[in-house]
Amino acid sequence: MVGTTAVIRENKAGKVPGGVDRVVVILGGKGSASAFRELLSGLRKGIQAPVIVLIDNDMGDIKGESSLFFGYPEIQWVSEDTGPQPLENGKIYMSLGLLGIDKEANLFSQTAEDDTSRSDRILLQTARLFGKGVVAVILSCEDPVSATAINSLLSSGGKCIVQDPSEAKYPQGPVSVLKHFEVDYLLHTSLIGFVLQGLVMKH
Repeated sequence: MVGTTAVIRENKAGKVPGGVDRVVVILGGKGSASAFRELLSGLRKGIQAPVIVLIDNDMGDIKGESSLFFGYPEIQWVSEDTGPQPLENGKIYMSLGLLGIDKEANLFSQTAEDDTSRSDRILLQTARLFGKGVVAVILSCEDPVSATAINSLLSSGGKCIVQDPSEAKYPQGPVSVLKHFEVDYLLHTSLIGFVLQGLVMKH
């Protein structure tokens, strides 16, 4: 598979002529590792968007199995050692630390400068750069998801998929979003991957 390097030329409408113009952001916390595995099993290889994964607490478990349970050679771990990673379609970017995106859509590891959480930061930055090209997925997590970040996503025209709280091990995160926002999709994890494929194809 040949990826497409992202070069931000114009982002007011989330369009990037000649480059990546959409991105999937998957957010989760405690209890989301199994949901993430099931989600990716519903994705066909070669999804036409880069996928950024921020799953706190369970990320270490995921990293231990990353080369085996998906069969996804496209998984890339982002750290200070790897340096900036240009976003490419079909690749999955995972990190144990704080991620940022620069104006040319390079994903990089960074040190926290304020109290903005990992998920807040990445949602705010992707909404600013990609606008309606962002699809966010909210999985099981103990803590509420930032209303500011979700509002930025939806106000920019992005899409939000929330895992059905009835199947989430820790439903607090999904419930916090549903309490304040009308989201685009409320789904069981077995369906999320298929819906993601359709959304990035339609964009």
